[in-house]
Amino acid sequence: MLWFALTVIPCVAAVAAQLDSASDSPSSVESAAVDPLDAGYRLEGALVRLQQGRAEAPVAAGSASKLVTSALGEPTLGDLDGDGDEDAALVLIHSGGGSGTFYYVTVARNVQGAYQGSNGVWLGDRILVQDVAVRHGMLIVRYLDRETHEPMISAPTVPKTVVLYLEKGALSVGARLSGTEQLLEGWLTIGHEVRSFVPCGKGVEHWLMGSSPALGEITAGYREQTGDAPAYTPVFVVLAGQVSKPPTEGFGADYPAAIVASRLVGMPPDGRCADESRPEAGNE
Repeated sequence: MLWFALTVIPCVAAVAAQLDSASDSPSSVESAAVDPLDAGYRLEGALVRLQQGRAEAPVAAGSASKLVTSALGEPTLGDLDGDGDEDAALVLIHSGGGSGTFYYVTVARNVQGAYQGSNGVWLGDRILVQDVAVRHGMLIVRYLDRETHEPMISAPTVPKTVVLYLEKGALSVGARLSGTEQLLEGWLTIGHEVRSFVPCGKGVEHWLMGSSPALGEITAGYREQTGDAPAYTPVFVVLAGQVSKPPTEGFGADYPAAIVASRLVGMPPDGRCADESRPEAGNE
């Protein structure tokens, strides 16, 4: 008989705060399975073991109402722990015992063919998941939510993105993007009179604005990555920010567009744009 435990869902704010923490990842023994849709995942401190992507439990002893947890679609595969094996990312939908339908993202780490489930990270209540992707060792989930003042009966229309990392078997949030922030992946070059960013798939150089809140962190990360490399060596970066008009004067005025970077999400050492190789260092 399949065993699992669930607790009654606390308020949304408490759940979100709790599940951003990676401290309650299930042990490898209790969570492992040959299929990620049969693995165990820890939600709100309780182990939920799926069977063919689904789990059920009574809301209370003797109650006919059920707490139901189910996987949304098929797992998304990709290497999240850097060992060369494909791990599996799942979005879990949890409902029952109230009006909410709660969404979490989880990971099943592939350890020699056995999938070990992680903790769940809160996404939202009655949201619309658009895309789940594994890139550069990061898990990226895009979805639609509501403004904080909107009632739950309103359709979710606000785009949001959460970037997550898997560390020591636990899933944690690297960045949550909303509003005008975009996830920007591409090649960064910094040097004398140069502060260039080429977004993946665009092929157009953008000027990295000096007003960018994350400029200091980005510059320090670039210097650390390049070390003794030739001048103007491109470095792959993932930024949060937005595209803007270039400045009207100075070195940036020669660029067709600009980037205002609000934060540095990551500098994956093996990062690449799809179907592209690392550009050569140039002589700007």
